[in-house]
Amino acid sequence: MSEWKEYKLKDMAEKNKHTAKKVSHGHYTYRGFSVICVGYYHPEHRVCWEAIDENGCGFAHGFSLKQVKCLIDNELVVLNNI
Repeated sequence: MSEWKEYKLKDMAEKNKHTAKKVSHGHYTYRGFSVICVGYYHPEHRVCWEAIDENGCGFAHGFSLKQVKCLIDNELVVLNNI
């Protein structure tokens, strides 16, 4: 296997370290948080997503599941570095 392919596979493994598990339509769990599809936001013409913590409070809001996952990762980095 070439060095480039090994590097690419390693990079893909790091990216897919944490995945969102689908619970039902529009409901996912990601790293212990519930991520739900809130609905369609008409002024932006987009679908909104929200992450909910263990207290039931929404803390990460975004227009895609990928964006909310990045916000969760950033929040966990901040909490672990304090």
